[in-house]
Amino acid sequence: MDIVIENIVTYFMVLVVLILILYIFEFLIKDKKNGLGTTKSFQFIVRKYNLDMNRMRVRTLSKLIIVVNSFILSVPIFLMLVLEVNYYLMMLISLIVFVVLLISLYNLLGYILVKKGWKK
Repeated sequence: MDIVIENIVTYFMVLVVLILILYIFEFLIKDKKNGLGTTKSFQFIVRKYNLDMNRMRVRTLSKLIIVVNSFILSVPIFLMLVLEVNYYLMMLISLIVFVVLLISLYNLLGYILVKKGWKK
C-alpha cells in the first residue's frame, strides 16, 4: 500500500513539474519585461485586491501565478488519469475541481499579497 501511495505522489509531482516547466517556457517566450501583466488572472488579482504594482512586483506576481496555475492544472489532469470512472462524470468532476481551485487559490494569493503590504 505504501508503494502505491508513493507512486501516486511521485506521478503527481512529475505532472506538476512538467506543467510548471511548460508555463515557465511560455513566460520566457511571451514577454520578459512585463511578465504576465496582461493576462486575465493577473488583472483579476490586481483589481480585486487593489494591489500596488511596480516593475519588480509584476515579475514576482507573474512567477507566483505560474506556480499557482501549474498546480491548478495538474490536479484535474491527475484526477482524469488516475480515477477510472465514466468519461462524462470525470469531466464534470474535473471541471468542478478546476473552478474551485481557481477561485480559492487566486483569492488566497491575493489575500496573502495584501497581508504582505502590496495594497495601495
